[in-house]
Amino acid sequence: NLITLTSCASKRSTVAQTFCFLGTRKLFSILNFTLWDQILYNYDIVTVDTQHTCPNHIITSQKFSEKKFNPRLYKTYVTQIIVTLVSIWLSYLNFIILFIVDPGIANPGPTSINHKSKDLSVFYQNVQGLIPFGNLSDPNPYLDTNKICELHAYIFKHNPDIIILNETWLKPSILSSEVLPNNYKVHRLDRSPETHPIDPDNPKKFRRNGGGVLIAVNNALSLQSKVISTKCAAELLAIELCLPDKSKIIVTTCYRVGTLGMVNCNEIMQTLSKLSRKKLLRKFLVIGDFNLKGVNWDSGCSFNSIENEFVNGFADLGLLQCINVATHNKGNTLDILLTKSKQYIQNLKVLDTERFCISDHFAITFNITQKVMRKPRVKRMCYNYKHASWDDLNRELSNIDWDNLLDYQEPEVAWNNFKQTIFEKIDAYVPKFRIKSEHQPQWFDSECYAKCKEKEKLHKIFKTKKTLVSELKFKTARREFKALIKTKMRASLDTEDRNCLTKKFWSHIKTTTKSTR
Repeated sequence: NLITLTSCASKRSTVAQTFCFLGTRKLFSILNFTLWDQILYNYDIVTVDTQHTCPNHIITSQKFSEKKFNPRLYKTYVTQIIVTLVSIWLSYLNFIILFIVDPGIANPGPTSINHKSKDLSVFYQNVQGLIPFGNLSDPNPYLDTNKICELHAYIFKHNPDIIILNETWLKPSILSSEVLPNNYKVHRLDRSPETHPIDPDNPKKFRRNGGGVLIAVNNALSLQSKVISTKCAAELLAIELCLPDKSKIIVTTCYRVGTLGMVNCNEIMQTLSKLSRKKLLRKFLVIGDFNLKGVNWDSGCSFNSIENEFVNGFADLGLLQCINVATHNKGNTLDILLTKSKQYIQNLKVLDTERFCISDHFAITFNITQKVMRKPRVKRMCYNYKHASWDDLNRELSNIDWDNLLDYQEPEVAWNNFKQTIFEKIDAYVPKFRIKSEHQPQWFDSECYAKCKEKEKLHKIFKTKKTLVSELKFKTARREFKALIKTKMRASLDTEDRNCLTKKFWSHIKTTTKSTR
């Protein structure tokens, strides 16, 4: 015990230094009676002779410690406590002064960029054509409204960062804004003689129409995207995502017709080899329908020589195949995802058939492990003409003295007065509602969103139970969802307005331009 007490007394400076880091709340909780007793007092050993009455009358001595107050230790200890309290107080005072001088520390205010960075979400599918099969040879075909409606519904609900589509079947006469919303930057590669030349080994298998690939990048991402010129005689599209730190991510998609020979294989592998050697390249991904149905991806071999060339070429480039389940309704893995490290890919899912739109290929979703900041969604107000008070609005407009308001005025002044008066009355009698996204269309409202969720719920039940009743409910919900979207889209256009273009005008355009759209 004496050794322990002496050690505690010798370390009194260490105890005092510890108080500087503990804070005021823990300061007095440590100052218990034992610590005071050990530090402020000295213990001296005193020997006292005592005589006990015993048969042998032996005189014995006992040793015990005597406690004496030490004023020097007391003064030193109190001084160190005062210094510690003053240091803590000065630290708090400095923080208060800094907060007063710069209050932006507590409230930095709004910023133009949302600093909640997330991984890049990707949606891919071979859609098997966005135009009807019977219109493939038409230079001005019309779009498949069912697939376009379901595509838009999925985009507005899930808002993927990157959309990749194979077999789009699009023509130059179809604008990108007709296929995807305006908040996506669309990069397209439609089929042409340059991207799909005639195979000299098998010229009879050439298809002039069909094919086509597409990559769309969300404009809300804080990065730049551009197409990489490859001059590849294949349907291969590569884009470069330039991050703020000047590093790059290359996303490539390729659609390969299964009947093409070695010439097409060499073109694709040479292009992928050039792309993989880009400078400042951080991640390199390839996804698409390669139609390598004979490859066993577990063993990495095939009985087809061309398919073996692809597998060996991927291995030489260090590309790993990430999808090990069927992506086609016949049980084949036709759509593959290649990357140099599987750590780049997370949450990889192969969705069920008809989850997105009618196709013989399954949709695929995954995340690229790259944190990218996004711009905040701009909320805007829209007029809800469905619940407008038209009688009151017409009555107010009829009571306005338009002659007095517009006569003898300059055209610019008269126009401003007319516009201001009209919008004042509209604001008074037409309610408004808020739309979350700047690019979200007015027709995709809460009713469409609820119907879309109901359709997906019934689809999940159908895949679980696989009964005729569940299948019928799912197909009924799907038809109702498509009909609702078409009704909402038509209602968003006021076709009864006499100033709008009539059907006769569009009939004339279709006749003169030979267009069916």
